[in-house]
Parts: sequence; structure tokens; C-alpha cells
Amino acid sequence: MQDELLWIENVKTGKVQDFGHLVERYAKYSFSVAYNIVKDYDDANDIVQESMMLAYENIQKFNMDSKFSTWLYRIVFNHALRFSKKKKFFGEIDSVSMPKDDIESEELQLNEIQLDQLGKAIETLKETERLMLELYYFQNQSIKEIAMVCSLTESHVKVLLHRTRQKLSQILKK
Repeated sequence: MQDELLWIENVKTGKVQDFGHLVERYAKYSFSVAYNIVKDYDDANDIVQESMMLAYENIQKFNMDSKFSTWLYRIVFNHALRFSKKKKFFGEIDSVSMPKDDIESEELQLNEIQLDQLGKAIETLKETERLMLELYYFQNQSIKEIAMVCSLTESHVKVLLHRTRQKLSQILKK
């Protein structure tokens, strides 16, 4: 965390190379946020690259009141939503299965069949529901941070997480 603050300050003062450290640290999670919205590997990569450029161009606006990750994920989230809406408008949506690697977690001790069932169940959820699960369980974002990323109140995030867990439970019971 201390390194991160130093890198941000360095980038703000013109040491461009330190932004690379931030990109390395958050690229994987940014990709997960984008992928959960657009469901396309190449599009998600493009969104992350464009979002990183936007973050770099606007780093002076980052005021250190929140975590850098929250600020960056908000940029990725908004960019992915705009991209998704634009793509849907032109009728070019392709369904792509979520790679199993994105679902697996060291904390989950699931066998292959259970993991496959969980992946399929998560794919049936709405974009917002998938994003809530991704941010909360896989990226360890707090309720407050998720609320900031998604422009929701903390209580709304809690309700959405609760409903999403219930929905996922019902899907898995079928």
C-alpha cells in the first residue's frame, strides 16, 4: 500500500514509468471486471487498456480519499458498461463462456463438476449480479468500495449481494 501511494505521487510528478507498477498490480482484476460485463476476451482486454489510459490521463484527479483500486475499477466498470450498451445497440453481442480459471479460487475447495456447475450458474446471472460476486468474493472489495464503483448506496449493495446469493443458491439446487 505504501509503495502504491509512492507510485501515484511519482506519476503525478512526471515519473511515468511508475504507472507500470499500478498497471501490473491491477490489470488482472480490471480484466475480470470488464470481462464480467462484456463477456468477450478481446473486448475486455481493449477496455482494460483504454481504462488504464484514462486512469493515467486523469491521475491528477485522484485525491487519495479512496483506494486507487476502487477508483480504477470505477473507470473500468463505466467504460465496460458504455461499451456493452453500444455493442448491444448495434446487435453484435456474442455469448462467450467464462474460462474456468476466472472462477477458481484458492479458498474454494470444489471438485471439477461442482466448479463447472458454479460457473454455469454464475453465467445465468445478470451483469450486475456477476459483478457484485466478482468484486466481493474474488477481489475482496468491501461493501463501501463496491458501492463507490457501482454508484449505489451501501445498503443497496448489501441487498443485491443477498439477493444474488439467494438466486445463485436456487439455481444450484435445480
